[in-house]
Amino acid sequence: MHKNMDSSVVKAKGNKGKACLIAMPLIPLPLIFLPMDFFTSRPWAVAFGSFVYAIGKLLMMTMAVIRGKERPSGWMLSPVLCIVLLPAVVKLHGMSARSADGFAQKTAETVHALCTSTGKCPDAIEGFNCGGPGSCNARSGAYGTTYPVLYRREENPASFRIAVRHNIDSYFVVTGGKGKELKTEQILDSRRVRHGDTRT
Repeated sequence: MHKNMDSSVVKAKGNKGKACLIAMPLIPLPLIFLPMDFFTSRPWAVAFGSFVYAIGKLLMMTMAVIRGKERPSGWMLSPVLCIVLLPAVVKLHGMSARSADGFAQKTAETVHALCTSTGKCPDAIEGFNCGGPGSCNARSGAYGTTYPVLYRREENPASFRIAVRHNIDSYFVVTGGKGKELKTEQILDSRRVRHGDTRT
């Protein structure tokens, strides 16, 4: 009887381990649609935890094979996939953010030309949702992830600001208007780390 109980426990542990291996490479996939932000920090923390666990699991499985305790099996692909997929998802997020920045840059060039020619920045922008004159927003990105793009006309109606919100305290910002150069700056952790002029 004890032997049957022991075998049941071993079988249950084996099934649990296999379920974990099946789930491991799937954990990073939903993150394609979730930007890194304060409100999405929990699933990202789970994914990074699974990434660390996958590295440890792969090392343990590899050592077991080297020592002859186990044979190489397809289960070793599970931690490998997890280790490969999470950096790939992070890379896609970076590409998506740059795509949104490019959209903001092109939109800013169009708005800048309008401000310069009419002396007043537009009340609304085509393709944006506007909550009031000179206050509009849209979403842009690629590869499943989109980012908020915010257009604001300044107190001086001939000036404007377009910002892409990457996360809670990181932005890509373009400013311009009549009599001004079109300027871009990157804000990371509420600190300006880069800026430049874009001549149109």
